[in-house]
Amino acid sequence: MVLVIQRLNFGVRMNYIETFMRRLSILLIVSFFWGVTYFFIFRNNSNWDNTQAMISTIIQAQITCIAIILSVTLVIIQMMASTYTLRGINLLKTDTTIKEIIGLLGLLILFGLLLLRSLPTDPAVDYILITPFELRLNVESLIAFEIFWGVLTVFLMYLFVIRIVDLFQPEIMIKFLAREIDIKKVSAISNPYQSYFDVLFRAIKNQDTTTLEIGMSEAFTCFDDRMRHAEFRDVQNNSIKFHLELRKLTQRLFDEDFRDSNIILLHRISDSADAALIDRDDVIIPTDSINSTYIIGKKAVECQDDLIVPLCIETLGRIGRKSIQSSTDERYQQIAASCLKKIIQLRNNIHENDMELDGDVGKNIEKYIKYIGLYAYRNHLWVAEDAARSLAEYYRSLPSRNWRSGLYSTGFPIPFEDSAVIVDFIRSVIIAYDEFPENPS
Repeated sequence: MVLVIQRLNFGVRMNYIETFMRRLSILLIVSFFWGVTYFFIFRNNSNWDNTQAMISTIIQAQITCIAIILSVTLVIIQMMASTYTLRGINLLKTDTTIKEIIGLLGLLILFGLLLLRSLPTDPAVDYILITPFELRLNVESLIAFEIFWGVLTVFLMYLFVIRIVDLFQPEIMIKFLAREIDIKKVSAISNPYQSYFDVLFRAIKNQDTTTLEIGMSEAFTCFDDRMRHAEFRDVQNNSIKFHLELRKLTQRLFDEDFRDSNIILLHRISDSADAALIDRDDVIIPTDSINSTYIIGKKAVECQDDLIVPLCIETLGRIGRKSIQSSTDERYQQIAASCLKKIIQLRNNIHENDMELDGDVGKNIEKYIKYIGLYAYRNHLWVAEDAARSLAEYYRSLPSRNWRSGLYSTGFPIPFEDSAVIVDFIRSVIIAYDEFPENPS
């Protein structure tokens, strides 16, 4: 009983001392009420003509409680399957508290049946003799114990209801489903992430923003934690499948006009890429993050979403800047070059769809390209030429030909106060600009 109550824990983490004191207090409370039952009901009272009927009633009540628990469990299974996914049933199967409650009720029923069978026929006999051990047990104490636990059966039902309600909370269910994902089972034909994201798709359909936001947050938390210690092949397979589901999710978010959720998703993509670059020396996840961000941005351009598009450009710029800051390794330069490419492609998508954006978007494009380019020139990296060409291509796409004033007047990032680096970068941009064919628009 103590362990059953302790396992509920009501979402509070306790240290060992608190756990011990809580179990001790529960044990003292149980002992006190059992003592009250014994002394006030059965002390000096050996008349139990109705004892058998009373114990039989208690046993029937306990059997009824088990039937109710099983019936409620079946209803909960149906609700879990419709609200979340069939995999949520595994949460009920593996939950220890429910097993302990049913097991305790089963033991109490068995104890009552044995007591009912062992009651002496002679009222003058106040003990039950256990023959193999010559052990005598006081009948009054045993009956008091049975009545006490019969009353507490109602309390066990209360604990069961609390646990069921607790398990049905979105946060509990989402975390359980996230833990169920086995990164070793991800392959070309198997995608464990699909069943998890099905829960988020259903949340979008039901307009359940709480489950959706908790699910997105837990998806990235679990993914980043698993990838931190995964092997290269597992990281590669999982990143592909994970971002495949992310792209499906963002498509649904656009279809149902969940703008805030898309914003949260972009922030988590950026954080995940940063963590991979800084903490794990991993370029696989950032690469997939760049592709996912571009796909989100492209969809946002089609939907004429003037809030998501600038955020996508900023996310790409941040990933590119973080990669070039983290290392001068060839792989990290490839990440920066990929960000530059996607920023320009997104700018071209904006131009092709005649989308009107404020001037800050263009300034952000210049800012991030200049940052990557100047940092690369200072460290003599090949990605510097990519940055110069990207900025030149951006200027070529502008309707105004007065791009030189923008090149010189737009503020350069503060860390690059070396005038020689700035001059070299500007020269490369001008050369790249002149090499581009004339833009008819």
